[in-house]
Amino acid sequence: MTLSSDEEFDFFAAVAPGPQPTAQPGLVGTPSHLEARASRWAKSDVTFGPVGRVIASILMVLPLLFLLGTGVFTADPFVLIGAVIWSVLMVTGFRHVWQPVKLERR
Repeated sequence: MTLSSDEEFDFFAAVAPGPQPTAQPGLVGTPSHLEARASRWAKSDVTFGPVGRVIASILMVLPLLFLLGTGVFTADPFVLIGAVIWSVLMVTGFRHVWQPVKLERR
């Protein structure tokens, strides 16, 4: 199948832009009372409430304190390395525990 030189590059031709939507006067954005709000202290189906978040935070800090205490008193470098690894994992845990929850509109 042989194509002429004009038909050969039609695939790469520029496409003319279609009609652009026009903005209606007076409609700037979403009204402030309809915007979704978020809170770190609210409870949802997949997150803890405020008490659960504080308890989860305390439970994440306790192993770090134990590792630092035993590592310093015994001068064990492996325990101190474990404390550094735990602190990195703890930051990820804090991000998940304290993620904001979208509040429902009323």
